[in-house]
Amino acid sequence: MMIADPQLQLTAALVLSAVLASAAWHKLRSAARFERVLARYDLLPQASLALLSRLLPALELVLALALLLPFSRAGAGAMSALLLLTYMLAIAVNLLRGRSHIDCGCGDTDTGLSPGLLWRNAYLLAFAVTVAAPAFIAPASPLREGSWLDLVFAVLGACALGLIYATWTQLLANQSYRQRMGP
Repeated sequence: MMIADPQLQLTAALVLSAVLASAAWHKLRSAARFERVLARYDLLPQASLALLSRLLPALELVLALALLLPFSRAGAGAMSALLLLTYMLAIAVNLLRGRSHIDCGCGDTDTGLSPGLLWRNAYLLAFAVTVAAPAFIAPASPLREGSWLDLVFAVLGACALGLIYATWTQLLANQSYRQRMGP
């Protein structure tokens, strides 16, 4: 019988929750900008963009909160995985169309679409799958009893993994900036 480790799941949930909450914050602060970003992806009818530009950050906030609650964590991990896969598909379609110049809509800094962005989202997808896995891989497997030390190490691990994500995001933004500025 496989026993799931609560520290690993909590660490992944904390990272993903922080990223989703931050992404939602950026989208809500600049709702009109985010609506324009969605329009540039050219994947959805124009009439749906205003509503979608409000629903996506709301969904991200709900998922960020649900990831922090033990009873909803696995389901939120699965929904986060679906959301990330949707974002990755939208990016991939536009990259295949040769439209790398459009902003990803990930934050305040204009970041063009790139394969690196897909890899960064795959990094997040790994966290979402880790959070969702106990509910789908071995639903009958018990979680190991967690302790206060698990919480401490989960927070420290989430901080380290979050810094990797933030660094990766900044590198992608810098690369985009250099491409816009030319040689």
